[in-house]
Amino acid sequence: GAPLPEALSVCFGQLVHLLARGGGQAVLPEGSPLLRDATFLETTLAWGERPRATTRYGERCVGPGLHVMEAHDASGKRPMSWVETTVGLCGAGLHAVVAWRPAVCGAVTGHPMVPVLSVQLDDAGVAADVLLPAARPHEWLQVLLGQLAAVAGGELTPIALRSGNVDFQIPRGGAVSL
Repeated sequence: GAPLPEALSVCFGQLVHLLARGGGQAVLPEGSPLLRDATFLETTLAWGERPRATTRYGERCVGPGLHVMEAHDASGKRPMSWVETTVGLCGAGLHAVVAWRPAVCGAVTGHPMVPVLSVQLDDAGVAADVLLPAARPHEWLQVLLGQLAAVAGGELTPIALRSGNVDFQIPRGGAVSL
């Protein structure tokens, strides 16, 4: 896929920093490209700090700040699918999921119980819940916060939920017993 635009790394880093400063939490799955993105890491972590898993799959996080959720299959070798990862993030207690993926990869699959907001640049030529003005990256954080507030206030239903592009999966192998 296409790399994450640097200005978007900054925007996501600013969002995490803002949430943490306000006593909130942000959770990334351990396979997230943001955890390998130098710009994002410089924006969010103390100098020289390396991200590591701070919570197990689907467990609630303790304390404010950026948390990294384990997100691999039972063997510990293969990353989980997007649907499995989203289920784990929701189990961690998130109130919303913010997701970007290259436009060529198609629409982001949502979750039936927690809103998943898709993010794209307005010049990508695709629909998204949050269309960031490509020519004005200094406005991106405010646009993103506005759309998050609209979802939280019930004024916006994410595209994935409106269109039925949602999925749910219970992972096998050690995470859940039925």
